[in-house]
Amino acid sequence: MRMPRSPFVLVSLFLCLFFSQFAYSQDWESVMAMVADESQETISEDDFSDLEELFNNKLNINDLSDDDFSVFFFLTNFEQASLAYYVNHNRPLLSMYELQFVLGLPLQKAKLLSQFCYVAPISKSKPIEQLLREGSHVVASNTSLTNVKNDDYKESNNYQGGAQKEVLRYRFQSNNELFCGVTLKKDKGEAYSLREGFDSRSMYVQIKNRGVLSNLVVGDYNVSIAQGLILSQGFSMANSLEQSGGVQSYVLSKHSSTSEFLFSRGCGASIKIGTFQITPFVSVRNLDGKPNDEVAFPFSISKTGYHRTATEIASKQAISNTMAGVHVATRVKHLQYGFAIVQHTFSFDTISARIQNADVFYTYFKRHVRLYGEFAIDKDFRFATINGVSYALSEGVLLSSSLRYYQSDYQSFMSSAEGRQSTVGNEMGIHTNMKFSLTDKLACIVDNDVFAIPEERTTMQQPAQGTSTRFKLSYKTFSGLYMYYQCGFTRQTTKTEAGYSLPKKQSHKLYVSLPISSTMVLKTSVQVSADEQNKGFLLYEDFVWKPTSTLVLSVRFANFDAPYENRLYAWEDDVLYLFSNSQYFYSGTYNYLVVKWKLSDAVTFQTKMSCTQFSGKYELPEMYDIYPNHRKVNVNVMLLVQI
Repeated sequence: MRMPRSPFVLVSLFLCLFFSQFAYSQDWESVMAMVADESQETISEDDFSDLEELFNNKLNINDLSDDDFSVFFFLTNFEQASLAYYVNHNRPLLSMYELQFVLGLPLQKAKLLSQFCYVAPISKSKPIEQLLREGSHVVASNTSLTNVKNDDYKESNNYQGGAQKEVLRYRFQSNNELFCGVTLKKDKGEAYSLREGFDSRSMYVQIKNRGVLSNLVVGDYNVSIAQGLILSQGFSMANSLEQSGGVQSYVLSKHSSTSEFLFSRGCGASIKIGTFQITPFVSVRNLDGKPNDEVAFPFSISKTGYHRTATEIASKQAISNTMAGVHVATRVKHLQYGFAIVQHTFSFDTISARIQNADVFYTYFKRHVRLYGEFAIDKDFRFATINGVSYALSEGVLLSSSLRYYQSDYQSFMSSAEGRQSTVGNEMGIHTNMKFSLTDKLACIVDNDVFAIPEERTTMQQPAQGTSTRFKLSYKTFSGLYMYYQCGFTRQTTKTEAGYSLPKKQSHKLYVSLPISSTMVLKTSVQVSADEQNKGFLLYEDFVWKPTSTLVLSVRFANFDAPYENRLYAWEDDVLYLFSNSQYFYSGTYNYLVVKWKLSDAVTFQTKMSCTQFSGKYELPEMYDIYPNHRKVNVNVMLLVQI
């Protein structure tokens, strides 16, 4: 049944004229700034990489499946589901202007979405030969340098390699159906030789929409299942202020980032038979780590991907890991449900271990309400579960709430779900989030999480409990002015020299993005983080100038003063593939200049020069002594060639 479109012709014409003010094509730098403003601290390298591919190879919105909408990570999970619901019930859409009728989708986000999609008749899949002819090739080289001699860097840190970082990427994409990529990386401190080559090597081939074979990835890939209780590879926004209401993501996707831990290596395929989608996957790879004396899991796994010191090199890919699993889902009207089974096998010489998980999950969406949940068990029948609801009380008002309970000894690997800890287990909580629009320009978010950690942990020999409350008030106009105030208040059991206490911790942030002209934008932010003993402070000013259509300059001037315990985070511009959410701690100034210059249609040059000058207020660790006068200088250079 088709969703009814507005019968009021005059109203529709007015809204189309209003929408047309911003439904125009923009350059990638402007769109990237819009995405950063919408998402703030919830951005990953994979996200921006995928979005840039989409920006250069826009999607026909009438061809998208339910899974495809999750690539628009700047939309909330309810907005993604509502958009999919509208498209499915009104396919084929006749114009991008119809996005204004999607329940709960703000016009500002519709504006952003229009930069990645277009409207055309439903198309058929193209033959492989045609995809190979029509695809685009990209080769990008990134080099990062610092103001330290390689010999000094190696000697002071006992590293095997110098202070430069090298990343080489090749990407191929054709019609959102065929993808291929190769990534080579050497981190700072890692050795490089002509014989050994780069320390990290990754590649993938992905093909979609081949009849019953809806998705196939060979090489390195990511698997994310339901809410992440048994497996969640790639980036997770489960605890984001903006992205409440459960997780909605691809089950199977290519691994295109430089992460050396969160991925699988082998093959995965999604097969669609009627209303069923079956996704088997298998992975065989080696992990960094070493054996330990733990009975439950006799291995210590390293997740950093660094191989700089003799100890890190000795544990490089020392543990064999085999993973196999299957994900099965089906849909009945508004209800999607299914199950998944995953098994990990680990071995080192004569030592071995297995982690086995199974789950059932569901998602129900109909107009104003979205229900979701997952129940998972391990091989010893310990369980973890999360269930939630999102309800649109009225236009512009969305209430989300979830209940989670993870047993203390629940065991899983590469899982990540909503919670206060980096692993799934030993936690319970109730999370509530409410978003509402006060006017067409003014919006508010109120978020509260009440949690408990029932059993003692290695870092704290007693149970813990706490609350976290966050508030955000934002103002945005169609002329480009964007500003918000955000604060957070947390109380959590903490171990101190005097014993255990429940101290208060708070944070405040004021952010303003002001267009000075059609080519200039000024951004200012003030942040404070404080507890009962210490306080952190950060002030920065960004100036973005686009003097020509091919040149963008970005400058930051920042002052910071924060103990490490009160460190602050701020998004900052960088060269392509090196998007940063940097930490600020100790005391000093930080400045950078980013130059992005499109030399031709095929060649792009980008560089970032940054300088951190530490003051003498805090005693710096010895590792900072290698920087002359405690001044740290970094230079990133990127050269991209597109064919």
